[in-house]
Parts: sequence; structure tokens; C-alpha cells
Amino acid sequence: MYCTPDPKQKLYKLRDVVNEVKEEYGNLPVYLGMKNADSMNRRLMLNTYEANHYTNAGLAYPLATWTQKEVLAYMQQRRLPTPIDYGKNTSGGIGFNLDCYLWMEKNAPADLQ
Repeated sequence: MYCTPDPKQKLYKLRDVVNEVKEEYGNLPVYLGMKNADSMNRRLMLNTYEANHYTNAGLAYPLATWTQKEVLAYMQQRRLPTPIDYGKNTSGGIGFNLDCYLWMEKNAPADLQ
């Protein structure tokens, strides 16, 4: 099953969101939640910002050195809402697997349709 996006809905890229935040709040840094542990590409990118304390071009990456486990522990400690867990075998990328479909069938049937 392949869903096509609504052509009337603008699809935002991260750069679009960053630009809108900068436009609204001026010259303040924009904080992003990217971590070295997310992927090899992310690690390579963030390591180039290490000398600048994980800042670059008005962007700041305060979680750069955190692991996913540390982030989840912090969220639990502060009673923050945690992200949906689709299952242990899910990919961090674009595809869906059976666990994800089963979770959606149970928790978000309209989205699955």
C-alpha cells in the first residue's frame, strides 16, 4: 500500500522549518535534537561541529553526544511524553515493516487507511 501526499499540503523540509523559526524569532540559535547515535551520516556531520561546541551557522545540537537511551531516561525522569515505539525491529528510515503496520492497525486505523 502506497499513500500519496495531499497535493494541497506543503511538504516542509528541515531547512524550511529552520528558516521559519529564524524569521519569527530573529537571530537566536535554533536548537535541533540530532544525535551522533542516530546514524553514520549524522555522526560525520556533527563531528565537524565538535570544535564549536556542536553549533554551526545559527544551529545548535545540544543532544549531539547523547545516546537514545540517555534521551529516553531524561524524558522519563522529567515526565515528558515519549515518542511512539513501533517495535524493536523497526527501521529508523523510510520503510514500514509488519510491527509498524500492526501498531497502526491497533492505534491509528484511520492513518493506516
